[in-house]
Amino acid sequence: MTDAARARRRARQYPAMVLATLLAVTGPGAVVAQEVPGFMDVVAGAANQSPKSDIDRLDEALGDGLVRREATAAERKVIELNNVMFGIYDNNLKKFIRNLREQSPVIVGLFNGDGGSMILYPPGKAPIVAPPVAPVYRLVKSVSHSSMAIFQLVAAALRNPAGDTSWREPATAYRANLNEALGSLDSIELKPEQREVLRELITRNIAFLDACLSKGSFTYPELEAFAQGLRPLIGKTTEIAGLAQVQHWTTVLKDWRLMLGADWERTYAVTNTLYVTRRNNILFTLLAQQMGREAINTRLLLLETSAFTTKPQQMLELLARIVADRALGKVFFNDYYLMDSELLTDGTRKAMADLAAQAGEEVMLPPLAPFLSNAWPWQTSAEHGRGPSQIDWK
Repeated sequence: MTDAARARRRARQYPAMVLATLLAVTGPGAVVAQEVPGFMDVVAGAANQSPKSDIDRLDEALGDGLVRREATAAERKVIELNNVMFGIYDNNLKKFIRNLREQSPVIVGLFNGDGGSMILYPPGKAPIVAPPVAPVYRLVKSVSHSSMAIFQLVAAALRNPAGDTSWREPATAYRANLNEALGSLDSIELKPEQREVLRELITRNIAFLDACLSKGSFTYPELEAFAQGLRPLIGKTTEIAGLAQVQHWTTVLKDWRLMLGADWERTYAVTNTLYVTRRNNILFTLLAQQMGREAINTRLLLLETSAFTTKPQQMLELLARIVADRALGKVFFNDYYLMDSELLTDGTRKAMADLAAQAGEEVMLPPLAPFLSNAWPWQTSAEHGRGPSQIDWK
C-alpha cells in the first residue's frame, strides 16, 4: 500500500486529522501521481484526453438538432389543422384558468433556494402569499453548498493541478468570500449550536483551499478526504434546514386548511420539480401529508420542469390544461383521467411488442397503471390505483 493510500484510509477513520496527515505525506510542492478514479472523468477529464477540440463549434453547427423534411403544399394544409388547434387551445386557456380559480382553491408550491414558496388562490379572491421559511434554512444551505463549490473549483483541474492553473484565481476569490462569511457569523441571529456547525464547515473549507493554494496543487485522495470528513457536519446542516422547512410549511398548510374548511376537499395543488428532486420532493410530500393519498395525481400534482424556478402563472397554466383535458377525456373516451397519459401509448406499445417479437427480442415497456392512480407520484404501478389502464378503442 502506498503512503497516499494509507493516508486516505486513515482520513476516513480520523476526519479531523485529514488535512495535516495528507500534507505530511505529500509535502509542499511535492509531485504526486494522480490516482483519479474513472467516475471522475466527466468532471476532471479522461486520463488520455486529447487537447481541446472543435466540439463547441460542431455543436453550434448542429443547431436545434431537428431533422426536417419540407412538407408539400397538400401536406401543409393537413398539418395546419394541428397548428390551429394549438392556437384555439391557447386562446381559451385564460378562460380555463379563470373558471378554475372561480370554482376551486388552488395552491401553487414553487421550488427556490429559500426553502420554497407557496401561494393560495382562494375561489374568486386575491391570492395569499405565504411568509418565507426562517432565514436559518437559507444560511445552512448556503454554507453546505460552499463545500460543493470547492469541489467544482478544483475537480476540473484534478488531473494536472500544478500545470492547469485555471483554478487558482477563482479559488483565491472564493477563499475571500468564505473568510467574509466566517467573520459575519457572530452578527447573525442563530442558535449557538447552529452557529458552531456553520463555523466549523467554513473553517474547514478555508483550510482546504489554503493548503491547495499553498502547494499550488492537490490530489484526489486529498479532495476525497476533505469531502468525506465533512459528512457529519453536512448531515447536521440538512437536519437544521429540514426541520425549519417542515415546521414552517406544516403550519402554513394547516392554517390554510382551517381557513378553507370544506373547500379543502376541492383544493388543487401543484408543485414543480427537477429530475434530481422528483423522487423525494419536499413540497409535494408536505402537501400530500395534509391532503391525503386520494389527492395524489387527482388534485395534487407534481410537474417536472427543466429549471430550478418556475413562475406561478406557468404552474396555473399547466394545471388548467390538465383539468380541461380531463373533461375532454371524459367526453371522448368516458374516462376522466385518461388524458393524464400519452394518448398514443396503446399504439406505440403494440408496435414495440410486435417489432420485438419479430426480432426475437424481449420488449422493454413500462408497467401498465390505471389512468386514475394515487401511486407516489409517478404512475408506473397498479398499486393504489383503480379503473382501466388502456384505451378501449371500440
